[in-house]
Order: sequence, then C-alpha cells, then structure tokens
Amino acid sequence: MIKDRNIADNANIQPYKIAGGGLGLGVGTGPSGKESKVFYVNAFGGSDNFDGLIPQEPLLTIAEACARVKARHVIALDWSTYYPWTSRWGHNDVISIAPGKYAEALTDIPYGCTFVGGGNAFESQEGYAGKSVVWQPTSTNECIDVARLYGNSFYNIRFRNSGAGKIIDVDEAESLWFENCYFMGYSGTTYALYILDSWMHGGMKNCFIQNVVQGFHLSYNVNKTFHTLHNFYMENVSIMASTTAFYMHANSQATDSLINRCQFGGGGDMTCTNPIDMNCGTGYYPAVHNTHFLGTTIDPEDTVGNVYSNCTHNGVRIT
Repeated sequence: MIKDRNIADNANIQPYKIAGGGLGLGVGTGPSGKESKVFYVNAFGGSDNFDGLIPQEPLLTIAEACARVKARHVIALDWSTYYPWTSRWGHNDVISIAPGKYAEALTDIPYGCTFVGGGNAFESQEGYAGKSVVWQPTSTNECIDVARLYGNSFYNIRFRNSGAGKIIDVDEAESLWFENCYFMGYSGTTYALYILDSWMHGGMKNCFIQNVVQGFHLSYNVNKTFHTLHNFYMENVSIMASTTAFYMHANSQATDSLINRCQFGGGGDMTCTNPIDMNCGTGYYPAVHNTHFLGTTIDPEDTVGNVYSNCTHNGVRIT
C-alpha cells in the first residue's frame, strides 16, 4: 500500500537499473555469504521506521540506510577492523536515493556499499526538489568525513556544502568510484575532494566540480608510508577552482594512473592560479591525455617527465 503520493511520484525515478544488469547492482551473494539488498531512501514521506526494502516504504535518511547495511554485515567482527581484504567484505548492498534534499553530514559509510541517486544531478540548484539528489549538510560540515572509503561507488549525486571547509574528506580510499556526480562548493569552500593519504583503484568519470579553492587534493599523512594514487582513472571531469584544480603533495606519487579528456582551471569570472600542480618526482606522475588547462601556470611543465599528451594550456598546445 502506498502511504504517500510523493513517495509514489519519486519511487521509480532512477537513472540506473538497480536489479538485473546495468551497472551490475543486481541482487547476488557477496563474500560475506549474504544476499545483497537494495535499501530505498526518500526525503518526501520516507520514515526511518520503515524497513526501506521497497520503494513504497522508503527510509527517510541516508544515515539510517547506512546503519541498516552495516548492521547486516558486522557478524562478530569489530567494524573498525572490518577491512576490505577480509572474507566478510564485498556484499555490494545498494542505497537507492530518490530526488530531494538530504541535509546530512555522515561520518560512517559501510564498506562495499553503492549509492545511486535518482533524477539528474546536473539540474540547477534552484530547482532540485523532485529533480535530483542534493546531499547538503546544513552547517559547514562535510557531506562525508571518514577515515576510510572502501569499495564504495557513488552515482548521479549532487554533493554540496554550506560554507567553508571540505565537501568530502577521507583519509584512505580503496576501490572508490564517482560517476555522473556534481560537487558544488559554497563561498569559501576549500576542497571538493580531500584525500589525506592515498586512493588505490577506482577514480571519477563524467563529474563536475565548481566554486572551490581546490578541487582534487591528495595530501600527506606523516604517519603513513604510502601517499599515492594507484590504478586511478579520471575521465571527462571538469574542475573549476580559484587556486588549484588538481593537486598532489610533494611526498606523494602516482603509479599506473591516467587522466583523460578533462578540463582543469578557472571559468567564467573565476581565475585559477594552478590548474594542475603535481609535485611528484619524475616517473611518478599520472599520464595526462587530451586535457585542457585554464589558468596561470601548470606544474610540471611539459619538459618534466613527458607527462602530457595532446593537451593545451590557455588554448596553446603544450605537446
């Protein structure tokens, strides 16, 4: 029985086929030995008292859906030591989010979980209701602030924040993927994606980042040995930033990684200082192909490490 007309209106607005194909998000059995499940979330009439297993009785919050996924797969193992290489990981539960605004700042994301937004993440921010998933905390908190994202994928979601700070803040990423996502900063937003230590496997495709000081930032954790991008892939990503669109710390490196068909820099009335600023040593840069840079300087220059192929800087071909 449908309990709310808004739920009925939004229940079937999904950009991807959840069961039986498409992105491979169908029901199956993962290494945890449990059948995968889809949990539905709907800001219009959902309730965290529902079980969330059918679109007509969705949960109200993404946080509650995360809690349900986590509860299913923590067997007798402390979640803080629930690493992706354990045999209990890899369940591939899906959280299907109906269009609407979700004022949530999450500090706990279950490993191996896929998030799929309904509607169109690239709809204008003024008309999000019923058209796209807008994940926007009410304060200056990050949308996601966690130590680890392992085996997570995010599709068709508009991430926003409400002030200075970061949009997504994670220490370690393993098999992390963003596709068709929009990262929209606010006045003073420092970073869209802040990675403290490393991003191993995965990447981004068909994403847009704007109104930030820095777009992608791979930092440096003095307590860790590895600070790297490994098997990282970025394609068709546009980053509009005031200082640096794509940044890698001097103590980091990239291995087996590729940036292809992207645009980094300013745009409109935004002037970018460093569209790309990679401080790795020669031989440890990601390969950069078919990419356009708009801004003052690029680092490294083309003479260092033969990094670029078929790229331009302010409209002038650099390779």
